[in-house]
Parts: sequence; C-alpha cells; structure tokens
Amino acid sequence: MATKPLKPTEIAPNLEYIVPEVVVKAVNELLQEKYTGGKNSFTIKQDEVVERILNLDPTIEREEIFEKKMLNFEDLYRKNGWSVKFDKPGWDENYKAFFEFKPIVE
Repeated sequence: MATKPLKPTEIAPNLEYIVPEVVVKAVNELLQEKYTGGKNSFTIKQDEVVERILNLDPTIEREEIFEKKMLNFEDLYRKNGWSVKFDKPGWDENYKAFFEFKPIVE
C-alpha cells in the first residue's frame, strides 16, 4: 500500500507537541510581563520572542527558530484562552512583525 498524503486534520491536533518547551516558556514570560489584565489587546514583537528564546537556550541559533517554524504557536495559545494574531509588514511597509494577544472573555 502506498503512503498517503496527510490531511490537515491529522496534523492540527498534534501542533502543540511541535512547539518546543523553550518557546512556550519564552512566550509565557512575555505574556506575564505585558498583560495588565482586563479585555484589552497587547502586542509582543516577534524579535522579543526570538531574543527570549535565545536567552533561555543559547544552544539554539536564530536561523533554527525560523527553519523549524518554532514561532507557530498561535493555535496552542488559542486553545488556551487567547485570541492571537500575527502581523508582519508587506513589501511596501516598514514595521516590526508582532503577535497581538487578547484574552477571550466570555
């Protein structure tokens, strides 16, 4: 029997296991520093996450973070009570990429 292509539904449930622990730790630390309570949104720059990861684990190289897609943590945080959006500049824009977090309040 030939190997079949994976369906998105076969991968998505396992995404949280792909996000390395050091990334979750870095994002959690930044959330604690930035979140002031309430329903307001706030941003964490992509560079802040990268620098925090590198500080927590000096064996990781910057290029590795992007090659291994370590910053694809949005779904993990969405499953845990956050609305998370990623924004990066287009070809004609000039600003730093960032994640916008907002608590999901019911």
